[in-house]
Amino acid sequence: MGLFTKKYCEFCGEKLGLFGNTTLKDGYMCKNCARKVSQWYSVGKSNTVADLYEHFMYRDENKKKVEEFRVGAVLGENTKIYVDTDAGKIMVTSSSDFAKSNPDVIDLADVTSAAYEIKEDKTELKTKDEKGNSISYEPKRYEYRYDFYITLYVKNPYFSTMRFKVNSSYVHIDPWAETANFVNYAFVDRYTPDTANNEDFQAYKAMCEEIVNFFNGL
Repeated sequence: MGLFTKKYCEFCGEKLGLFGNTTLKDGYMCKNCARKVSQWYSVGKSNTVADLYEHFMYRDENKKKVEEFRVGAVLGENTKIYVDTDAGKIMVTSSSDFAKSNPDVIDLADVTSAAYEIKEDKTELKTKDEKGNSISYEPKRYEYRYDFYITLYVKNPYFSTMRFKVNSSYVHIDPWAETANFVNYAFVDRYTPDTANNEDFQAYKAMCEEIVNFFNGL
């Protein structure tokens, strides 16, 4: 099939443009149909058209479960875990429009375990020499950014993990700036991020622990 051969979505018949479409093992899927796929399901060239037809049937059945879902508890801040405490089910989504986003409804019994990860990224801070060139401090200085992730391990025909970020924006720590007003530097570590005394860091860590303990305690 040539580069400029007309291609059509196998599911809605829409004529496809050059970019933004999903290539399957034996066909193509347009961007609009791809939005109907579960956010946790990774679709690509190893999937057949038949695979996706089955998945869309699953997604249609899921809509009914979403309609019946009754929120009894909410965990998290950015992407949230909604719990139907009476039915023993959960949904994980950052959208408040459940009817539109159709978040996967999972039985609590199908959540096998949970874990959290704190991801640290650091960036070296530079200064200028007498010629205006960017140079490293001696010793080197860094600022740190932290993101907090939850992974739920689940039994589902289309995915086995649900990994999402808890915080809406990263936690920033600059050890040098945070100790700039200390009078006596002899006893101050100006190069190691003080996560133990950072309120945002500890709040998100506690949130992660609450979520993990909720699922691992079932």
